[in-house]
Amino acid sequence: AASQRHSSWTGHGRGVSGYLLQTRRHAAGALRNLAAAPRRYKRRLCRFRDSCTFLETLADVATHDNDEVVREKIHATLFNLVSADTAKLFVEKQSVLDVIVRAATSMVDEDDNGMTDGGAGESKSTCAATTSTQAMAIQ
Repeated sequence: AASQRHSSWTGHGRGVSGYLLQTRRHAAGALRNLAAAPRRYKRRLCRFRDSCTFLETLADVATHDNDEVVREKIHATLFNLVSADTAKLFVEKQSVLDVIVRAATSMVDEDDNGMTDGGAGESKSTCAATTSTQAMAIQ
């Protein structure tokens, strides 16, 4: 997955690169929807691929994917995965916590008219909500 994000085939153009971008967006959306499952399934998803590797993969995509829409959907996936059953799994992996905190505390870009970039603001608010939900789940 990581090698595909660095491939010359990815991008925002037409043709194959457009199809690959659309596929990544749909895959991230599908993961977000799967993560909205009941608590017992959230735990299974978080343990998928040997313990917390799934969470680390999500963190890697949220950090390195060059498309804001994909990153937003991955942040929403992490938010959906938070529950009392998964709180410990989140805390065990520093890379996952780093992604959430980095996005929650990042500056939102403004254009020349003082308007904010909706995507960055959306990820920021999603990650801020993830942080507070995680804190409540741990208690």
